[in-house]
Amino acid sequence: MKLYIENFSFARKSVFDLAFLLFLLVSLCISSCADEIERPSASAGISFIIRSGAMDTRSVNGIGTSQDTVTALLGGASPLYIHTLYTDKIDCASFCNDDKKILSRSTPITDLNMYDSFGVSAYSYTDSWSESKTPNYFYNATASKSGSGYKLSSTYYWPGASYKMKFFAYAPKDNRNYVLSASTQAGSPTISVTIPSNVDDQKDLLVAKTDELDGNTNTVVPLTFSHALTAIRFVCGDDMQGGTVKSVSLKNVYSKGTYNMETESWSSVNTPATFSQTLNKSTAGTANDPLVTE
Repeated sequence: MKLYIENFSFARKSVFDLAFLLFLLVSLCISSCADEIERPSASAGISFIIRSGAMDTRSVNGIGTSQDTVTALLGGASPLYIHTLYTDKIDCASFCNDDKKILSRSTPITDLNMYDSFGVSAYSYTDSWSESKTPNYFYNATASKSGSGYKLSSTYYWPGASYKMKFFAYAPKDNRNYVLSASTQAGSPTISVTIPSNVDDQKDLLVAKTDELDGNTNTVVPLTFSHALTAIRFVCGDDMQGGTVKSVSLKNVYSKGTYNMETESWSSVNTPATFSQTLNKSTAGTANDPLVTE
């Protein structure tokens, strides 16, 4: 009888342990399933792709146009004439005076020579976008080229259907001349820009933003980058005499400003400066012969 009682006690304990184990497994399964609903698997981690051919080119005068001026270079028996083409974009209306001072920058970036990485910030919220939001999901994260797209250095998942998302990106990242606003700054992110005096040190500033996205989008995020600064290129005109262009200087050009990534506008534009390039470029005066290289 004693042996029977001990066996019975063992059997009851085994049944209890088994029931507890089943309960634990069911609880873990429910918790895991709930977590999968709120945070999808690693395959749905947030990543980005740059739209092919999407580098916007806008100018002082508007989208898709170039401002063309003719400049006479005096000092010889006959003047030399060059054409100055302003390309890409600067919204001049908000701050320019009659002299139409503009910002300048060097080598333009295209789809073929896009930066290997860029900085990106994400805003997550449950109501609607407002200027009280901060980059609470991630701030200035590095997205690096991986195959045909760009992946974040750390994995972030889509937050779920209850949330909405906005992304802001820029390149080059970690450049001391392009400083992103702090993570604590409410509202649209801004970039404080300082154009270095050495033209070779000037980097093409690219910016991108998304529309409001659902928090359960779970697909790669397409980004359309545009040029935040204006490129200036000098070429020969039809009326140009042959000769040598020794140098080109841009005087009284704004070298500092703050760019708003949401409104795509400039503020606090100041500090006029002179930017010069030594060329020693011989030309026969052929129309559209470039005097500076990109």
